[in-house]
Amino acid sequence: MRVAYSNVRGLRRTQAKDKLRSLVQQFSPSLLWVAEPKVKMSNSILKQLKLPGMCQMIIHNSSDSVKVISSTRQAITFQVGDVLVTSIHTACLTIDKRILWEELLNINKRNLPWMVLGDFNVVLSCEEQKGRRPPLRIAVQDFRDCSKSCNLIQAHRIGIKFSWCDNRVGKTRILCDLDKAFYNLKWLEKFDTWSYKVGVRGTSDHGAILGGVTQNAKPKNIPFRYQSVWTTQPNFLSVIQESWTEDCEGNPAFCFIEEVVLAASLESDVDPENIVLLDKLVTTRGMHELAAQIRKAQNDINELENAYGNLVTTQYQIDDTLVTYYKNKFEEKQVDFVEELFEAIPKILTDEDNFFLDVIPSQMEIKDAVFGMDANSVPGPDRFPSSFYRFAWTVVGTELVEDIQYCCRNIFIPKGFNSNFLFLLPKVQGAKRAENFRPIGLANINFKIITRIITTRISTVIGEMVSIQQGAFIKGMNIHEKIA
Repeated sequence: MRVAYSNVRGLRRTQAKDKLRSLVQQFSPSLLWVAEPKVKMSNSILKQLKLPGMCQMIIHNSSDSVKVISSTRQAITFQVGDVLVTSIHTACLTIDKRILWEELLNINKRNLPWMVLGDFNVVLSCEEQKGRRPPLRIAVQDFRDCSKSCNLIQAHRIGIKFSWCDNRVGKTRILCDLDKAFYNLKWLEKFDTWSYKVGVRGTSDHGAILGGVTQNAKPKNIPFRYQSVWTTQPNFLSVIQESWTEDCEGNPAFCFIEEVVLAASLESDVDPENIVLLDKLVTTRGMHELAAQIRKAQNDINELENAYGNLVTTQYQIDDTLVTYYKNKFEEKQVDFVEELFEAIPKILTDEDNFFLDVIPSQMEIKDAVFGMDANSVPGPDRFPSSFYRFAWTVVGTELVEDIQYCCRNIFIPKGFNSNFLFLLPKVQGAKRAENFRPIGLANINFKIITRIITTRISTVIGEMVSIQQGAFIKGMNIHEKIA
């Protein structure tokens, strides 16, 4: 559902009409609200606006001719299908705002998917206002109490930080985030990627709200993912055992990867009735999963600036911008160094130390690495976390050990063995450029085993190689300890 809300501050102005017409033409909303039109509203006025694609129908909060859920001086609420939508323009006085808060509490009792958007004329915190005196504390608290009582969550937003400005300059200038959109949990379940953008201010002192479901194309290469809930099924281990008995030719590392994939296929086909039951268990949503859904919506990249400073919004353009940036960042580069430099580095480690670092890992060392990992850590492209290897160690342990030992003995990593998912975390709120994201690599567990063994071995000799004056990045030491 695409919606738009604009506080135009008077429709008699030609600039306001042109701005509204441009907004509708570019965004194509299915619902449009116009606040403070300052004209006598009628269908003829709407026809004069010549809004492309909009039907000739108008709901005004001073008219009783249209049947809606609720229509007052501060809000209009109507039902679209099985959802409720409320558009508001809150009064300035705190005593008048409380009338609206009571109205929202009554609408909340309908227990339907519900979205509220508009000009709230109040902020949620001091951080949402800049300039002059701080916001009225009692008004802020009333706003918070209402949103909490109605179980409303502020939708994920992008765009400018402050939606309203008093258009002054210097020390008297005031900036506030007054225009917002909220929804309840039922709305989030129905439209899990719904978000809104606050447009730039121009002909009005308010930025327009443009909201809708983010249409990110689903990747075609989404892999299978192991679910820990499967371990509750009595015959799950036997399914793994059956798949592991299938013949597979090749080196141990290749065979191990192939058998993991085969196990995934058999798990999907073993018993359709049980799978339906498992799917219900997996998709059952608790409060923690809804919180994760909110975080996902906030972390979605809906628009990005490319290398030329242009804003791109399609999934293909965003993908191309990110791939190009990180390919250039991590590509192999020619490095020149002086060979004689190594002669100046003192040899601290003994031959015994080097042998310990290079020796083929034993079965116990590999098992300790597996069981020492976080069982619920995010898996890599193969989608098998360490909890799978723990659960099925009696079945897969022997071949996993052979796999790791083969790679170490032959100094060989098969293709796909060290593949990673690159997950991007925003460094700042409202990140718009590729460099504003911190990449985190999600590697396959079998490759993590090798890196964990290497890390564990190095940690035993790190004290001999690193000076005691080094305080950062050493376990048990803090860089602040070196401040005199």
